Amino acid sequence: MKKIIFLLFISTICFSQNEVDSLSYYFKSGKYDKAIKFGEKKLNNSKDENIEHLLLLNNLGKVYSHVEKFDLALKCFREEQTILIKNVGETNINVAYNFKEIGNIYGLQDKYDVAENNLIKALNIFSKVSGVNSKEYIECLSKLAYNYHKLRNNTEAEKLFLESIKLYYNNFNNPLDKSVGL
Repeated sequence: MKKIIFLLFISTICFSQNEVDSLSYYFKSGKYDKAIKFGEKKLNNSKDENIEHLLLLNNLGKVYSHVEKFDLALKCFREEQTILIKNVGETNINVAYNFKEIGNIYGLQDKYDVAENNLIKALNIFSKVSGVNSKEYIECLSKLAYNYHKLRNNTEAEKLFLESIKLYYNNFNNPLDKSVGL
């Protein structure tokens, strides 16, 4: 009996992952309409606040963003953010990535002031969770520098961009490591 329950549990997990993987497959294949249709259908059938639901929200948000359906992308990312914060708190790397995604979308819409707020939140979380020497922090810092450039705050943009280059160089520019480079 225990073996049957275990097999059912494993098959459910595998099936759920295949569902999310199918959305990713359509996206990576450039079949954005199919990805959206598939993702929306699965999302409507997945109202639980479980990992599958979060992955669907995240992946569908990325597809919407890619096809410039920014309002729908933001809706997905905000719902994901609400669930994440409720379940893991604000100081979590997934929450930081979520703020960064939202900031990126606002940047794509030329709403740099709103993008700035989200990127700063992401940066603060990355600094606490991953540290200021992490790639996540450095990439977010660079994104924030670009955002300041678009806001015509070139003094701050230059300062942050130079800081991101310095951090990257000091942490990831090992001449013996051929896998990383500028």
